[in-house]
Amino acid sequence: MTLKILKIIRPVNLIFIAVCVCFGGFLGNKNFVSLQLFLSTIALVLTASAGYVLNDVYDVKIDEINKPKRVLPSALLSIGKAKILILLLFFSALATTFFIQNLTAKIIILSSIVLCFLYSAILKETLFWGNLSIGILTALSFTLGEVSVTGKINFSLLPSAFAFFFNISREILKDIVDIEGDKIGKRNTFPIRFSVLTSQKIAVSFLFAVVLLSPLPYLFFGFSKFYLLTIFFAVDLIILKWCFDLWFKNKNNIQAIQKRMKISMLFVLIALFFGKIQW
Repeated sequence: MTLKILKIIRPVNLIFIAVCVCFGGFLGNKNFVSLQLFLSTIALVLTASAGYVLNDVYDVKIDEINKPKRVLPSALLSIGKAKILILLLFFSALATTFFIQNLTAKIIILSSIVLCFLYSAILKETLFWGNLSIGILTALSFTLGEVSVTGKINFSLLPSAFAFFFNISREILKDIVDIEGDKIGKRNTFPIRFSVLTSQKIAVSFLFAVVLLSPLPYLFFGFSKFYLLTIFFAVDLIILKWCFDLWFKNKNNIQAIQKRMKISMLFVLIALFFGKIQW
């Protein structure tokens, strides 16, 4: 049972979310370790866990085509038990939020809970709004970290912007991969509404925004040359290669690209981390 639960809540994704919250706290203050940051991290991880299970419950029919090996389509866990798990996780997130002192942090977590419900129930069925909501949810993790530590929103805006554009692009590419199941589910996604190639070009526009934003920490926020060199060679050049392929080529390994985008986001964090500690 424990293994089934771990599989459905996406532990690797949850670890990354926790890292993002803590990273936001680090950017706000190098002495970022605190009880408030810990509570905020736990609350958001619980929220994300519930969101993943909730999304799988709504997607069970579509996942029978797109992802048949997932926990619910393969009947490793019943829908009834999944719903109980959702309630436990969301209520645990709410209970943890009660002990968080900063009002903005509370609002971010509560907004994330509401957005998770709206995404699964309504937004993912619509054109672009589902993609947008995922971008917002990811961006909020960095903001939550800084707010929990400092009560302000300053440096976390940088990784939030990167995560926002990265994840919207990634979600559009995931829609291309899932197009067959989404057609059966009558989803209104970019590849269904327009075409795969047009969707690739839309994804490129958001990816290219990351490249345009990448020099800003060095130019305006005092990040070191290490940041500039790392972001250029480890992130920007790779993104530009993806942009070229997605814009001009009809046949791309979309699934491989959208998975590698997670690694690129990790390199963004590494560049920001070492770029800041060398101030």
